[in-house]
Amino acid sequence: MSQVRPNPKRRSIYQMITATWQNMSPSIPSDRNLDRMLVRSSSIVSVGYKQASHTLQVEYFSGWVCEASGVPKVLYKKLMQTDDFDAVFRDHIRFKYPMDRVGRLLPVFGG
Repeated sequence: MSQVRPNPKRRSIYQMITATWQNMSPSIPSDRNLDRMLVRSSSIVSVGYKQASHTLQVEYFSGWVCEASGVPKVLYKKLMQTDDFDAVFRDHIRFKYPMDRVGRLLPVFGG
């Protein structure tokens, strides 16, 4: 019986998903395509932050990618460290900072 050895070139699931997102995102300008982190949320897949411009980028399950401008880094850190992501996003970011759609990826689940 042959023994299965780990492949050192095997990519993590996160790396595969990220590569897939990058290949499927021609509608998002390359200068706006931030590295995003997966989050636990009922409506959001991933979130990225650009400190230089205080821009928070949000990818929704529907495939839409939006940016909130003027979000302080302290608030981004709070968002990423909380146990209730949806509540912090809704109460402190969603309706407090201007949000613009920057593109659309293929939806994760319908939409």
